[in-house]
Amino acid sequence: MNKIITCIDGSAITSAVTEAGKWAEKKLNKPLCFLHIIEKSQQHGADDYTGAIGLGAQSALLEEMTILDEQKSKLALTLGNDLLDSVAEDAATYGIETVETMQRHGDIVEELMALEQLTRLIVIGRKGAGHAHEFKALGSHIETLLRKATQPIFIVPEAFSPPKSFMIAYDGRESADRTLQKVLDGGLLHGIDCHLVAVKNNEVMLKEKFDTAKTSLSSED
Repeated sequence: MNKIITCIDGSAITSAVTEAGKWAEKKLNKPLCFLHIIEKSQQHGADDYTGAIGLGAQSALLEEMTILDEQKSKLALTLGNDLLDSVAEDAATYGIETVETMQRHGDIVEELMALEQLTRLIVIGRKGAGHAHEFKALGSHIETLLRKATQPIFIVPEAFSPPKSFMIAYDGRESADRTLQKVLDGGLLHGIDCHLVAVKNNEVMLKEKFDTAKTSLSSED
């Protein structure tokens, strides 16, 4: 549980994600690992046209599409390696001594879950190459990842700048206290202004718990 897994895909947001990963490495002093996932896109093959073309023509088309898929896979692998080499070189220039790269085939959420035991922080763009031109609050993978991941996730917008403040929504319940403790223990947000916010609810002793949380946060530099 010691790597900063930084997910890159070559989309326009990659630069911002890379900058965020480098910033997190300096804050946490943990190994920076750039991860590139080659996801298999859905193919519509010649079998979609069964009945419209003859069996011989269909077999020939399937064989040709198989060859094209293999070529596409090799190209994706090469481009991914070039991308990883580029961001690793950039991180080294930035002064980061420990930089790792990793390339895998599969679903990005499943691959991140497989790396969970090695993960201190996940850094990922708000939306990836598949949704580059769509106006969406979150990429489709992000919502699933947020439900499954147990490690902190740093979601990066289109442009990154080091955060100057952050907000904790505090309701006095056990889950809020766990969130607060993770912030206190984590180190990523130390030295940054915190806005602790609570809305009056039915939680017993909310005011006292809120004051305790405020004191705990104030004791951190």
